[in-house]
Amino acid sequence: MTANIEVFKRTRDLVSQGFEPWREIWSDAANHQPHGYFFSWPWVELWLSKVPLDAEIDLIKLDGEGACCACLLGHARQNRHLIVNSDSYFLHYTGHESYDSLTLEYNQIPGLGQNADLLRALLAALPAKWDEFHLPALDGRLFPADCLDELADEYRILKQKELVACHVDLSGIDLDEESFIVKLSPKTRRNIRRSMRKLSEQGPLQLQAAGDLSTAMRVFDEMVGLHQVYWQKRGYPGAFANEWFTDFHKTLIERRFDAGEIQLLHILCGEETLGCIYNFVYQGVVYHYQNGFNYERFANSPGIVSLALAIPYNAAQGYKIFDFMAGDSEYKRSLSTDSKLMQWYVIQQKRLQLTLEQMAQKAKARLRG
Repeated sequence: MTANIEVFKRTRDLVSQGFEPWREIWSDAANHQPHGYFFSWPWVELWLSKVPLDAEIDLIKLDGEGACCACLLGHARQNRHLIVNSDSYFLHYTGHESYDSLTLEYNQIPGLGQNADLLRALLAALPAKWDEFHLPALDGRLFPADCLDELADEYRILKQKELVACHVDLSGIDLDEESFIVKLSPKTRRNIRRSMRKLSEQGPLQLQAAGDLSTAMRVFDEMVGLHQVYWQKRGYPGAFANEWFTDFHKTLIERRFDAGEIQLLHILCGEETLGCIYNFVYQGVVYHYQNGFNYERFANSPGIVSLALAIPYNAAQGYKIFDFMAGDSEYKRSLSTDSKLMQWYVIQQKRLQLTLEQMAQKAKARLRG
């Protein structure tokens, strides 16, 4: 494929201008196909403005033969095992762990007429000599995940992992939680009903959706506190130990709550908080991003019960899907009605050091086996 390829560097001037020159390029590509919230311009623009300039991010635009696409590439140099050096690009990630803690999911390259030749053109256009192209959290149904096999003769294609992404089809569900509960397995139905009954003995269960920005920020702060207590008691730092991560989400809420893209739910048992839920809402889909549940005060499944109230609430708002996103957690499996796959790939140049690394990893796996 003959493609016209343009590479645009992120600069301090672009950050100060709000990336206006990039907005049209991105929107033209993204509007050609359905995409998740992480590919909406408000999310993309905030990400570009919040990631410090010492992390390299380029905008790549490709046009040619009825095809067009745009993507953002992070660039970082990695060292593994002290001896393997890799000049790496990352699709919609930076290659820096602290910034990539946002965990963008359903990764794709938005555009029109995408195929293996377009991906070849993109790889050929990477701005510097490179060793690896990382493709994290790909939507397995979309470009470029749908054509990676066609590049196997030219590059080494490694699948790093594959995760189930669970979701709830909200059709046929209304505000009454029983309309949702009856769709679940007998064991899950019994557990939810029993937990709701025991919790109701302590006070009525209520779900309150934040109706204004100040309430949303209050619910968010309470959720952060509950989330951190839960994880730190188990020996983990918790997602919000990362100040950059927390600041990103506070800014996102401040900018996009009034646009209807941010949902913060406060679930109460009597007068006390049972849980707080933080969702994104985009194109009829509710993306369940984070939560905090009051396990210190309530023993009867506060998380499962909170979600069993949140899902019918969102069905009653007219949304189509409640998406738990990636992760094979028991609560996601038990509460979901459907699932799909998310995949992590790396495209490698066939270089000696990378070949030796793969041989060593396979030998180690055989020894462990």
